[in-house]
Amino acid sequence: MFIVVTNECSDGKRLLVSICSQRDGCDLTCQLYKGVNSFIKWDSYVAYNRARIYDVAFLTEKLISGEIDYGGEFLPSLMPTVCSGVMASGFTPLKIKNYYQKVTLAKPEITETPSQSE
Repeated sequence: MFIVVTNECSDGKRLLVSICSQRDGCDLTCQLYKGVNSFIKWDSYVAYNRARIYDVAFLTEKLISGEIDYGGEFLPSLMPTVCSGVMASGFTPLKIKNYYQKVTLAKPEITETPSQSE
């Protein structure tokens, strides 16, 4: 399952983050507990390492063809926590952090440090 976390940018893209079942060693930046939303069936987490930038036209095509489903609006009160985790998580690839900053904060790009990797 993916959650859309940004509006469409000028390049026609949006950032999506993945929701996965909790397991040992998972990213604890943003935990989502069973029942917090109608489609969170078990304790889960936002897998920022699986975040992807998708072209809106591609997503629309997949939605129309039935290859992906729209599950409804994610709980609005949780979106600030999910979104802030994009920058807070040490698992988020630099490419994703830079894109997120570009479309939401208009800050300079982050440069990779020896302790970070994509």
